[in-house]
Amino acid sequence: AVSYAGPGGGGNPPGSASVDYIGNNAPSRRASLASLCDFQVTNLRHGGAGGNGGKVMGKALEEAAVEAFGVEFWDILSRGISLLWEPEVQTENMVVAASRLFAFGVRIQHLEQIGDAIGQSFKAALACPCNECGLHEWTDDQSEAWSWCWEVLSADIAKTIRAQELRHVQLVRDSWEAVKASKSSVDLGDLFYTDLQEEAPQVIHLFQRPRKMQAYLFIQAMELIVRFGEDPASFFDELKPLVIRHIKYGVRSQYMKPFGIVLMRTMEHVLGPLWTTDVSAAWKSLWTRCSCVVSRSLNVGTNLITVSIVNGDLCQLRRAVACAPRCDRAKWIVQVQVNGSVLSPLYWAVRDCKYAMARFMLRDLLTIRADREEYYYG
Repeated sequence: AVSYAGPGGGGNPPGSASVDYIGNNAPSRRASLASLCDFQVTNLRHGGAGGNGGKVMGKALEEAAVEAFGVEFWDILSRGISLLWEPEVQTENMVVAASRLFAFGVRIQHLEQIGDAIGQSFKAALACPCNECGLHEWTDDQSEAWSWCWEVLSADIAKTIRAQELRHVQLVRDSWEAVKASKSSVDLGDLFYTDLQEEAPQVIHLFQRPRKMQAYLFIQAMELIVRFGEDPASFFDELKPLVIRHIKYGVRSQYMKPFGIVLMRTMEHVLGPLWTTDVSAAWKSLWTRCSCVVSRSLNVGTNLITVSIVNGDLCQLRRAVACAPRCDRAKWIVQVQVNGSVLSPLYWAVRDCKYAMARFMLRDLLTIRADREEYYYG
């Protein structure tokens, strides 16, 4: 069965029998999940939008399409359930999955049907009497729980599919290519950072590199933003080390707002009449989704200890460590989780030559303490 641990302990949620059903990854069950969807897989089952596609494709290919569609949803549900208590990582997975679903032919109007089909699939499997006790395993509570689960998952899926339906990905790419063709990277960088200094002077200290290097980094950041819509899997792969570096620089989630405002103004200024209502909507939608992901990642990786290291404040670090529960004190010092990646404050302090802070952390880790029951360290 799929592991399911909640806050404050763990255990299976209401509907755990249906979680077991997903965990039993049998091909027949994957296929049943797909076949119960009263839904046409546009690109695979019927060969695209044309009405004669079904006549051309043979039965074997149609069965393969149904199987592939079932496997896709099996993976989505398995990941979604296991990540219910890690919403940031769950969102990443649903954004990536949504791009694949769009290629299958899934559209916004299909999501409700698919949710109903998933519920019916579980009900068909679990509403029969149990072999051991003779009781029905599918209850109203389980039905309500699965409706809630699909609502959570489909909300993230819908945002990505909606952007695809409105051609936002293509509009963003075309307009970005037009921007690069009209101005050099140095000119674009100058335009952006000059405006940013006026809009948010409190963040400009983060951008003190040489002019050409700063322009290069701006172009790279823009390429990554554009890639969020085109290839979300690649975006998230690059995001993790990027967020860790920005945490070390002292970047905070609240900086995303002025950055976005200046970015939109820069694009509008450069594009001129090409900055249409549709292009504006595409960029604003992309930035909203992208900045939310980055902000959540920054918030997850930013705590009292990382802030004290950024500030180089040893007293602040002492106070931060003193706030840690005894069972977590050592953990706070040696690792911070950032969406699956690990940042070590101790290693960070050593690498950045903040030796007083590193010395304090090592001494704290190795100090032998005692309570009424035992001696311990860390």
